[in-house]
Amino acid sequence: MLFVLIGFFATFIGTIVGVGGGFIIRPLLNVVGIAKGLASFTSSLSVFTMSLTNLIILKRQGKEIDFKNIIFVGIGAATGALIGGSLVPKVTTEFINQAYLVAIFIMFASVVVRGKVKIEPVKNPLIKIVLGMMCGTLSSFFGIGGGPFLMSVLLIFFDLNPKDAAIQSVLITMLSTSSSLISYTTSGYLDFSLAIYCVPAAVLGGIVGRKATEKISNKTVRYSFYVVLIAIFAVQCYTVFF
Repeated sequence: MLFVLIGFFATFIGTIVGVGGGFIIRPLLNVVGIAKGLASFTSSLSVFTMSLTNLIILKRQGKEIDFKNIIFVGIGAATGALIGGSLVPKVTTEFINQAYLVAIFIMFASVVVRGKVKIEPVKNPLIKIVLGMMCGTLSSFFGIGGGPFLMSVLLIFFDLNPKDAAIQSVLITMLSTSSSLISYTTSGYLDFSLAIYCVPAAVLGGIVGRKATEKISNKTVRYSFYVVLIAIFAVQCYTVFF
């Protein structure tokens, strides 16, 4: 029951604010004693399932989706994930934790300021790929899902309203997590012992989260994202200083 609740809560929140949910699932599974490898695999599979659920719902509703953004940023994110993973062995855990704290603070400040400043949205495909690569590198380096970084980049550089940014962030996450799942498959690591609980919960979280999003305003989505960033920052402060 605990694993079902974790899967549902993470993907419900992830759908609404566009952060995927991996940054919630993996740490919580670690807290209850699940090995890092199993927690990471279960997290990736759950987030992929939630993202796919959202895509199916959106297509059935006839929702217009800008697949150009999703494909270009997604390609960059998947590539960046490989780069970030290769950097981890070269630095200390303490450095990673401190850098993550700084990154979250900069990300939060940038999103808040961007909401008050008008800039031209990015249209160049190469720049979109580079931005995606930055998100993928950071998410892999810090060992979290890329949702918080993707959502921030979409709000800052693409001039999207929060709801559309959340949709694109979730769908880009589907591409980036698919590369992780391919990596797990090729390495022979396929442990579905927790997925039988978390994956159905992720489907439900995606469905309920999508319905909830339709009933709330862009302003609510934006401030919910702020709350998520503040929560991540607070947890990371505890990790670094205590």
